[in-house]
Amino acid sequence: MTTLSKQLRRETSVQVRNGRHRGRQIIVILEPPNHIAFKIKGTRQQYTTTVETCYDQAMKQHALDQWQKKLAEYKAGQRRIKPRKPVFNSL
Repeated sequence: MTTLSKQLRRETSVQVRNGRHRGRQIIVILEPPNHIAFKIKGTRQQYTTTVETCYDQAMKQHALDQWQKKLAEYKAGQRRIKPRKPVFNSL
């Protein structure tokens, strides 16, 4: 795996779904050492965060998706034990 040493920009196929920029692509920018930025194509505003924050958010979203799937199975009668909602401890 190559270590990130210079800025990398990629245009995604994902488009903004609402707002005044509806229909424009989202640009993802990876910046060394550990930042990731998102911007809408054709604009100057960009939103920057750390890779760790994005990873944490992805883990939380995955856990909630799994819980919702299990809850739907429980409500449909396919599971006998009601699943517990995941708890996220912030440090």
